[in-house]
Amino acid sequence: WVEAVDQLYNRPDSEPLQYCILTAFAAPLFSLFGSNGGVTVYAHSQGSGYGKTTAQKVGLSAWGNPEDMLLTDFTNNALLKHIGVMGNLPVVIDEMTNAPSAFVSELVYTMSTGRGKARLTQGAAMAPTLNWATLCMGSGNATLTEKLSAHRTNAQGEMMRVFEFTLTKK
Repeated sequence: WVEAVDQLYNRPDSEPLQYCILTAFAAPLFSLFGSNGGVTVYAHSQGSGYGKTTAQKVGLSAWGNPEDMLLTDFTNNALLKHIGVMGNLPVVIDEMTNAPSAFVSELVYTMSTGRGKARLTQGAAMAPTLNWATLCMGSGNATLTEKLSAHRTNAQGEMMRVFEFTLTKK
């Protein structure tokens, strides 16, 4: 694994792809801050074929089968459950280009809180809530900050919870 990753990604101008891979290694370290929560890390490019998804899958492969861990089709409730189950492991949402602005806003804010939705049981008691302390990686061909700005007039709060970077084709 190390030799293959070194051969593929240890090249000049590959730093953004290296960052995608290393984010998966950094995710469990987030728990060392001593509280729940997380940050959304987003890789953006002008189109397809830049290697975003592949690099994210390489990072996930350090923790298990990336095909089983990569989120591509899910409901909002399933997403929160997945993040909670992953706990301190990285969460990767592939291809957020067409994600609605409201979804992106909720994801970024909820990811930073470190806990799922509060729910009641049938007996009106509080149901257990899943918590996390990790990083959520996303990728797409549209910037996340533009989506957040489109959702509300003042999106500074959500934007402060996102680390976004752009990949260029080499």
